[in-house]
Amino acid sequence: MAKNLNKLEAECKNLPYFATRYKSYINSKNSIGAFYWRKGRPQLKLNAKNLKKFNLNLPDSLKKYAQ
Repeated sequence: MAKNLNKLEAECKNLPYFATRYKSYINSKNSIGAFYWRKGRPQLKLNAKNLKKFNLNLPDSLKKYAQ
């Protein structure tokens, strides 16, 4: 697991990934979502634009988390 996106192998840089930090989620062009903690509460975010870009579909129960 890479803690820094700059350390990813070149062939992995264009693949979709799920972030575990909000900063990585908002700063990456390939992040499809994130699960992280803020103020002691779990947060789940999904990037609708990137899900569509990578042709990924969400089940109805998760669509409310897509932005």
